[in-house]
Amino acid sequence: MVEIEPEMVAAGKELLPDGRWLTGDISAAAGRADLVLVSYVLGELPNVPVTATRLWEHATDSIAFVEPCTPAGYRRILEARASVIGAGGHTVAPCPHDLTCPLPAHDWCHFAVRLPRSKLHRRAKAVELGYEDEKFSYAVLSREPLAKVPARIIRQPQVRSGHVNLVTSEPDGIHQRTVSRKQGRGYKEAKGAAWGDAIDADERT
Repeated sequence: MVEIEPEMVAAGKELLPDGRWLTGDISAAAGRADLVLVSYVLGELPNVPVTATRLWEHATDSIAFVEPCTPAGYRRILEARASVIGAGGHTVAPCPHDLTCPLPAHDWCHFAVRLPRSKLHRRAKAVELGYEDEKFSYAVLSREPLAKVPARIIRQPQVRSGHVNLVTSEPDGIHQRTVSRKQGRGYKEAKGAAWGDAIDADERT
């Protein structure tokens, strides 16, 4: 782990006592790793494409970028993703392709996860709840091309009486799909799907 703020390193050592911490700018990162995780970092750096390409050089297998759920955070994700694709990387997720994002400029792709809060986390935020719902944008890329998923659900599925409404990202663009109970297996899959899941895309929907 690389962190420039000594106080954050101290807090990080409480959370991950077995981790190896380097105190300094992200340029202090050295060596190679199977997975390079760049989490909530790009917004603090002046040149996203250059940083993304440099960190990609450290990844022997994959790199993951994670940024806050904001339009600006998503734009940084797109910049980093484009830089790594330009350097020979292949998209793993969330996009089911290596193409330019088809969302309009005013929209942004993001997801959500419910995270448990440790005692330290609750103390730092002065809160009582043992969890929080974190929204984020991300991109994962790999050295080797992998089989692409047919579609990715990019909005919370809307389960209605007898059907499910989905918004999906697919190689040919963004689709709004309605999956009816009459579609049997497809309906069961859609009803059990969560925001962010990969799913089969059926042209009949």
